[in-house]
Amino acid sequence: MAQFAQTPIDITSKIATLAPYSNRIEYHYQTTNVSLINTFGAKDEAGNVIPKEFGTLKVLAPAGSYVIVDGVRYNLIEFHFHQPSEHTLNGNRIPMEVHFVHLRADTQDSRTPDPGFTDCRLADRPAVAIGAFIAPGNADPELQKIFAFPVLPVDYTSPPLTVVNVNLRKLLPDGQASWRYLGGLTTPSKTCNAATLVYQLSSDVFPEIVRWYVLQNVVHLPIKDMDRFHALFEDSNARPVQNLNGRPVFRDQKQNPR
Repeated sequence: MAQFAQTPIDITSKIATLAPYSNRIEYHYQTTNVSLINTFGAKDEAGNVIPKEFGTLKVLAPAGSYVIVDGVRYNLIEFHFHQPSEHTLNGNRIPMEVHFVHLRADTQDSRTPDPGFTDCRLADRPAVAIGAFIAPGNADPELQKIFAFPVLPVDYTSPPLTVVNVNLRKLLPDGQASWRYLGGLTTPSKTCNAATLVYQLSSDVFPEIVRWYVLQNVVHLPIKDMDRFHALFEDSNARPVQNLNGRPVFRDQKQNPR
């Protein structure tokens, strides 16, 4: 595994190259019920609890929602939150960030029921992640549904909460202007035949399997809900910025409505 394509990165105007073509994302997201969980409390192979900084509120999406990028289908698996943002813009962090994680449909391994397992021999970057920054403000209605519960899950043992009738497409901002680059996951994972969690945590090298898109436009959430998330992950769950190591970062400017 190469160790030079880690995520997140600092996105700056001086490193971004205007793309020679628009790498358009074609969304096929459903309105559906989803499950909200807290991942803190999961354990590695040695039985150690993975540090809280790698926990998050994660929303599990049922089968049926996907994106098409460059003619390839990637199925939506889940989306989750970080505070503050993991990617930075010209060195500055935004209050929060949401990541939508997709796996390439033709690499999902039929030998296991785990939808997060893929056979990486079939694709160099079998995952697409779409990141959107979250700024304080009047909540976008669909995003507000995720935080509408009086009590949010506090750890891995908390029962999942069902969020009903979520229009997944409206969780993302209007427009397609984005930055894109090749990177990896920002938390340790067994996805894609990766090294053990123990090794990932000791080496601070996570699977480099992702085609990243970070959207220019933002979504909004009230400060009170940001504070509720912060209460769960009081020391932040944002990974430090990683070295770019010569990777190109492209700037796509084409705008498309929902």
